[in-house]
Amino acid sequence: MNLKIADFPSKVMYHNKLRSHKSVASHLLGDLPNTTEDEDEAEEVLRTPVVFIDTAGLEYYERVEGDQEDGSRCNENEAMVVKKHITQLVRLCRFPTPVRLHPRHLVLG
Repeated sequence: MNLKIADFPSKVMYHNKLRSHKSVASHLLGDLPNTTEDEDEAEEVLRTPVVFIDTAGLEYYERVEGDQEDGSRCNENEAMVVKKHITQLVRLCRFPTPVRLHPRHLVLG
């Protein structure tokens, strides 16, 4: 796992004990075969190991299913931002296998 990707779970869940093997510590999507030749777009998207998208102030409101305090929350606008980014990754990488997105939580209905 890339060092920058491993950093957060290592600190939060593994008491800074998660280690990346040196053979993969600097791997990036741009290092994979079949990536695009579009250098400008590829540099931003494929040579960045972690992307945080700040949606504060964009009026992307949450929907709550169930109890207001304990209910499941979802944000369809944020999901569209993620879909746009994943679509761009798939176009630039031409992955040989399907891409799977694992949401951090699931809305229960």
